[in-house]
Amino acid sequence: YVTLESNSSTFEIVKCTARIDDVMTIVRAQENTIALPFSAGSRVQLRVTAANLLSAVNDLNFLLL
Repeated sequence: YVTLESNSSTFEIVKCTARIDDVMTIVRAQENTIALPFSAGSRVQLRVTAANLLSAVNDLNFLLL
């Protein structure tokens, strides 16, 4: 899960399902965010989100089994 942020500080959480160089395939509007328009040059950031934390806990549980 990554966060898109526009120059006007609006944001959207998306799920990145594939990445080749600087091209990402994403699923829009995750974690109750709304799909918004983003212009070229908008930021893509890896931030702590609920889905990222849940994924980490699930991975840890799998390793402990």
